[in-house]
Amino acid sequence: MEKNSESIVFDKVILTKVVNFGALKYGPHQICKLLGLNQQQRDQFMVHFTNQESELRINYEKGVSIGEYNLDAELAKQGERGDVLSIMELGKRQYHRKMDELKKNLFGI
Repeated sequence: MEKNSESIVFDKVILTKVVNFGALKYGPHQICKLLGLNQQQRDQFMVHFTNQESELRINYEKGVSIGEYNLDAELAKQGERGDVLSIMELGKRQYHRKMDELKKNLFGI
């Protein structure tokens, strides 16, 4: 991405950062700040971010999924070692994920 130009280009380096930011569940405004985008570039970023089919959004969602997986995997490991709170938290996360999927499938939200 060239910061000096008014147009924003999402190269492999930027998309990798977006995956990492997604894994941490950073919001789009925070990502723009971390990338050092000017106002016009932020506006372009937001257009791409809100488009569910854009490469930017796909990479962000990939990062969110990776972050969720990593957290679930760590909770499962702790649960295997007998940590009851980790088992309970993993169960809650699985339940909420299922409810979120149902809401999305049934109501589009």
